[in-house]
Amino acid sequence: MSQPKHTITDLPHLLSQLAHEDNQIAKDAGDVILALGVSATPSLLEATPTAPTHAKRRLVFLLGEIARREDADTRKIEPVSKTLS
Repeated sequence: MSQPKHTITDLPHLLSQLAHEDNQIAKDAGDVILALGVSATPSLLEATPTAPTHAKRRLVFLLGEIARREDADTRKIEPVSKTLS
């Protein structure tokens, strides 16, 4: 059975799963967010300041992973670079 295709509209739910106490659920949410790529960065940046510490670490990791992808448009990831520096 195949996994459902996620879209940018799923981000609020995925972001909440990053704070889940079950690490596998949080990891799976992170994998989906990474697959969404650069389009997820505005929501990730918005969620980071108010996220619980354990979720904040995941958010920053995801932002870094998205920013370092070769196909990422530097104009789109400029806010990420500023946040991480």
